[in-house]
Amino acid sequence: MMEDLKSQAERFGTDTRWGMVTKVDLSNRPFKVEIDNTKNVIAKTIIIATGATAKWLGIDDEKD
Repeated sequence: MMEDLKSQAERFGTDTRWGMVTKVDLSNRPFKVEIDNTKNVIAKTIIIATGATAKWLGIDDEKD
């Protein structure tokens, strides 16, 4: 599902970057983002995706 969402966003010109964000300056637009302590990116929009893991309860048919 995440790959589908990524593909859809890229069809509209979204620039996707991968790495560990080490610093963000949200005080002014455009935003300044530092990635991996080395790369600096200027962005009009930031999508924060922290990740998640399902917590299964162990009931029947839960994973269906």
